[in-house]
Amino acid sequence: MAKTTLQWTFPRNFLMRIEITFLALTAVLVFIFSYFELNEQVLQTIIFTAFFVGLYALISYLVMMIRQAEEKYHLTSSHLEIHKKSRNKRKKHKVPLKSIIQHKVDHFFLGGYVITKDGEKHVLFFNTRKEVEAFDKFLRKYSKSKKR
Repeated sequence: MAKTTLQWTFPRNFLMRIEITFLALTAVLVFIFSYFELNEQVLQTIIFTAFFVGLYALISYLVMMIRQAEEKYHLTSSHLEIHKKSRNKRKKHKVPLKSIIQHKVDHFFLGGYVITKDGEKHVLFFNTRKEVEAFDKFLRKYSKSKKR
């Protein structure tokens, strides 16, 4: 029997995949610049880069704890419900699948969006590639949207 609902909660991970990619690229740049600035002293360069990554992770964790942001998605054969919650705000969106005209998902950075007939764009976040694939398959089956 086919599954007629799909649900997931974001975030389950500490850092998003796009954030990890940005952090890795920035850490490489910090390493290169500090390597040449510190007259090619490798140990000090590694310590400086590790300090940068640690400081970034600490600030990111603190912001996550302060904001307390969470998004819950519930997809049925008739509609998509999005519950967005942060420290002081709560929003609920209910989008009928009939009104979704287009959707796009990114399997690498684990994100995506849906566009409705009214022109509303709803951004989606996923924790794993498995969730992205399940959402895409589900939407293709129950919706008339064009995949971009």
